[in-house]
Amino acid sequence: MRSLSICRHILTSTRPFPSGRTNPSISLKNNDNHCRHQPRQPRPVVNDWAADLWDEIDNCNGDVDLTGLLERQLDIQNATEAKVDAISWVAEQLKLDLETWEARLESIVALHSQAIEKRRNQLKQLKAYLLRLHNLGLLGEQVFGVERRIDFQNNTPSVVLLVEPEQLPQQFQEIAISAKSKNILAAHKAGVDDPAIAQIVTGKHVRFRHLSTKSKRSQK
Repeated sequence: MRSLSICRHILTSTRPFPSGRTNPSISLKNNDNHCRHQPRQPRPVVNDWAADLWDEIDNCNGDVDLTGLLERQLDIQNATEAKVDAISWVAEQLKLDLETWEARLESIVALHSQAIEKRRNQLKQLKAYLLRLHNLGLLGEQVFGVERRIDFQNNTPSVVLLVEPEQLPQQFQEIAISAKSKNILAAHKAGVDDPAIAQIVTGKHVRFRHLSTKSKRSQK
């Protein structure tokens, strides 16, 4: 009962957002593809674009493809400064919610991991005790009770090496070959490339930044 109450507290508690914002109430949703409007407390946003986009995203099932929604809401090809702020603000809120749920999950996993590990060790010790009695000849291959029976069965055969793997005959060795990507990149930086064996690819990623006062003035 105590573990259950702790879990309930973890799932229902909220974590403060920066600048006085509070985490919106997030409910565990059924496996459906419909948007579910959840009551929430008012939260300050940077502009109306951000408010509309957040409501659309937050009230929809996670399996819904957001591409069409984002295209309708933002028309990013004709993005204004207000839309840029809205996109960045929503990204910040998504990250904060993600961190909140990850922290809750870690707490729940830690709580139950202790109970799981305790029972696993207890079961292991019980089996070890019975095996010791069996190895001493005090228990036979089968031990009968009134409604239960204990069997001592052979495990799947395993190999215990008496020499180092390098000393084994070749047919008993397994050699794994992998590319040294760091060396290939180092050679590329040094101006040595071999397009026949590798191609250097540089991808892109998205970052959201707050503009400093100086940067804002320079744009005007």
